[in-house]
Amino acid sequence: MQIDQLNPYAGQGAFLSDKKEELLYVLEVFNDYASTHYEAVFIKMRERLSSKYPEFESTDTLVLPQIFIWLRHCARIGRGGKTMYQHFLDKHLPKMNLRLSPFTVFMLNEWQYTFPGFFYPSIQLGAAERVFQVDDILDGHLKTVAVYSKIFTPPETNAIMTGLLLPDLLQFFPEDSKKAASALISFAHKDPVLYFDQLVITDYPEFLRILIRHSRTSTPK
Repeated sequence: MQIDQLNPYAGQGAFLSDKKEELLYVLEVFNDYASTHYEAVFIKMRERLSSKYPEFESTDTLVLPQIFIWLRHCARIGRGGKTMYQHFLDKHLPKMNLRLSPFTVFMLNEWQYTFPGFFYPSIQLGAAERVFQVDDILDGHLKTVAVYSKIFTPPETNAIMTGLLLPDLLQFFPEDSKKAASALISFAHKDPVLYFDQLVITDYPEFLRILIRHSRTSTPK
């Protein structure tokens, strides 16, 4: 499910519909930039993850792309401790600024601070169930999601969804959702010095491993 944003503006359907193509275009440019400039990083990370997390290879091809989205937006592997996305903004946003709407520029800057999350599907709000709410398992907040992908799989009851706030959300189906959520929360609070959002940025693969081990099936959606 392609997520454009998970933010207070998500309820403004017509407004976001007008802006989504611009946002998705810049996101496509960024993905091309990351693939071109960081190909060696992706190859090295794929090898390391395959060795450390063999369950990722044996589940579904969607899991590793999810990891690579996390790598592009969250991993501080670039110069000066910046992410690939932050380096992209430094280089390209000044040149694109005059051609982008203020809303797009605002959202692009906000996306610097996105991090993976884990959610229960909650209340469905919009037509064809493309606008719905999710309960954030780690911070307890209710958030609104606007989904714009052409191929749309509605969220299912008893699923746990995971992803960043902009790309595909995967659905896992644990044997016991409460036990799976408890395991995620326990891991998120294992270090009293770190806030859960800091830990999920650095250790997102470990969180995914927990979900896979609690799932009824090895194949997420």
